[in-house]
Parts: sequence; C-alpha cells; structure tokens
Amino acid sequence: MKVIHPTPKHNLLIKVPNGKRNSERNLASIKLSPKLEPKVPESARFRYVKTPLDIGNNNSLKKTFEGPCSNHEVLASYRHFITDREEYEIVNYSIIYYIRKSPITCKKSDCTSNNLLRFEKDDHIAYRFQMISILGEGSSGFVIKCHDHKLNEDVAIKALRDTRKTHDHVLLEKAYLTTLQQNGGPDKFHIIRYKDSFIFRGYFCIVMELASINIYSLICSQPFKRLQASTYQMVARQTAEALDFMHKNNVIHSDIKPENILFTNVRRTSIKLIDFGCSCTEGNTLYTYIQSRFYRAPEVVLENEYDSKIDIWSYGCLLCEMFTGKPLFEAFDEEELMCLMISMLGIPPKSILKTAKRAKYYFDENFELLDTMEINETSLKEKTNISDPYLLQLISGCLRWDPKERFSAEDIIKHNYFKQSNNSSQSSTYMRT
Repeated sequence: MKVIHPTPKHNLLIKVPNGKRNSERNLASIKLSPKLEPKVPESARFRYVKTPLDIGNNNSLKKTFEGPCSNHEVLASYRHFITDREEYEIVNYSIIYYIRKSPITCKKSDCTSNNLLRFEKDDHIAYRFQMISILGEGSSGFVIKCHDHKLNEDVAIKALRDTRKTHDHVLLEKAYLTTLQQNGGPDKFHIIRYKDSFIFRGYFCIVMELASINIYSLICSQPFKRLQASTYQMVARQTAEALDFMHKNNVIHSDIKPENILFTNVRRTSIKLIDFGCSCTEGNTLYTYIQSRFYRAPEVVLENEYDSKIDIWSYGCLLCEMFTGKPLFEAFDEEELMCLMISMLGIPPKSILKTAKRAKYYFDENFELLDTMEINETSLKEKTNISDPYLLQLISGCLRWDPKERFSAEDIIKHNYFKQSNNSSQSSTYMRT
C-alpha cells in the first residue's frame, strides 16, 4: 500500500481499514497525531479522515444535492447533508444516487437516524431510495413507498429487522418470489414483481413493484362494505389463477387474506398477490402455526398435516368477506374459531380427528364435543345472504373439512360461476357501490 503523508498544502483523504490486525499489517508505517487519528467503529469497514485544511474549507459545499456522484464527491461537497455516522457508512457505497433534499441541522447520528432505519420523509435508504410514505407497519418492520433515483421509478420497499427470527423468513420470501418470477409469474399470474434486496442498517430490505390499494382497505372504504360485481369476479378469478400457478410450482402461500391482495392500478383492473414470508413448499411444511386466524384452515387448527389446500380454505373465506364486508369466521381465539367452523359445517369426520394432535382441546376420547364448546348451528347461505347458487356452490367447495374433498385452484377457475356474465348475477347477488 502506497503511503502519502498529509501536509498543509494538500487536501487528501486517508483510507483506514477496520480491525486492529489489518491496521498493524497494512498501516504500520503511518504515524498520525492524536488529533488526526480516527476511531473506527465496529460497524464500519473503514472511514475517511479529513485533514484540518479539508475540514475548514466550506467554499466547495453545495446547497442542493445533485446525483449520482461518488462517495468522494459527497464527502467533499455534501458533508452538510450527512450525519457523522453516515460519513463512516457512505464509503461502502461507490455511487450515491440520493441523500436528502436539503442539508441537515444536526450532524450527530442520534439527532436523525439513531443508527437504525426508520421512516423520515425524504430521507434515504441505501443512498439510492427516497422515502415518500409508509404503506404498512408490523411488529418486525414496515413497508415504505420510495422513489428509486437510479431507475427513476416508484417502488415499495419491505424492510424487516434482520434477526434470527426473521432472517430465514426473508430469505425464503426472496427465493419464492425469484422462482415464481423466473417461471413467468409476475404479470400473467398476478404475483408481485421482485426487483432487488439488500441489508441496510440492520434491516433486510426487499424492493418490489409499487401497487395500489389492497382489498381490505377498498372494502372498508365502500358505503355498504361490498364490491361491484365486476370487481368481485375479477378479484376472485385472478386470485384463483395466482394460486393455481403457485400450487403447480409447488409453493403454498399460507397467508391468503384481503390485506395481501393489491390492485395494480387505481382503475382496479387487475390484482397482485403479495407477502410470501410464511410460504413453504409441498412436502416441506416448515411451520405449524401459520395463516391469519380468520382464514386459518381446520387442519392447521387441529395440527394435522397440511398442503396447498389450506390456501383454498382461505380463498373461500376471502370470497365471503368480499361479499359481506366482514370475516366469515371472526374468532377471538382458536377455540371460538373451531366453534364457528362446527356451527356451519358440522362435526369433523372421525378420520380427521384421529390423526389430529390438537383434537383433545375440542373433543373427548370418543370424538364428542367438549362441554365448553358453544355451537349455534347456521348455514353458509344464512350467514352470508348470498343468493347466487353458483357462488354458494363455489364457496362450499372451498370450505370442506377434508382437504382432499376441497376444490383445487384449477377446479375453481373452471367453475360455472366464472362462466356467467357479471350483469346476470349483479342485481340478485350484489349491491352497487
């Protein structure tokens, strides 16, 4: 390594590698005064040390950021746009596409990012993406609408804390999205398009195409909590097509619900399926506790073996909720969920209960209901007020105790419900919105 000693006549940057061993091996001959010697944090590979002359010269500082540029240019002309921590961090990014719209008022890291990734409008992610708004939040992360300054397009970034608990989930989600995309899924089969992924400030970020409103939000925004017949049928068909494509590629989504189905545009002409964080493959089911409770299949509740038919059960629940505006099985816990299922479908077959690890929580040794189970018998038609016989038949084919007796996604696509026109069932089945 060629060593250049700083003198007052030059502005230069000294690259100091991280780690005591590297410093001793590569920089043994460099002698800095205590004032100039940098303290390298563990999180940074190396930093750039400015000479006194470099620090004192403000003539080169610019008022607005103009990218893309190199990290050297940022340190020379845009130091007032970045925090002290970012001065360490930025050297890991050779090309800087975006920082902020204007200079910061406090250089200390805890005045801005606090060394973590959090939403702050017009702040950056990975010196490339401009944060615009929050699309959703959860216990382990959030989804942000961003502008990609490299490709000049709006995107959605799902950012999850990179912990032991979430790491495998995120890697699997990336793998499933990549596989489905390579097999032709993003547009033809209504799967959200994967674009990129990286780790930034302890968060695993997945970059995806930006879609529009989700089904749940649209239902809540409607005066009568219902969708137009044409929209309802389109969502039902395209969701079934997405499931058929996934299942034929050996992927189980495991979390079908209104929040995970997005319209691709404001005209609501097509949908995209999102959130593959809990997905698994046929014959390699990784989790016993999966699916959101309202849409959880009975084999998951009873802890039997499960397959892609759990998605079909959730799909049947989805069709009911899109029609009525509320979940079909709106249960507080799994005991209430089982009660609601039995109230509508009757007692499960003994062949299912015999192999169920959790049957003892709801049934005695003779497979009779425990006294604690409160059952109020009803029917699908009574509970939903659906009058279209084809739609009732379609939903009934999805909500069966035995997964082997449920429709497949291919059966759903071929069902007579989709062969009738929107107008023929609209007056008797749906209320216009």
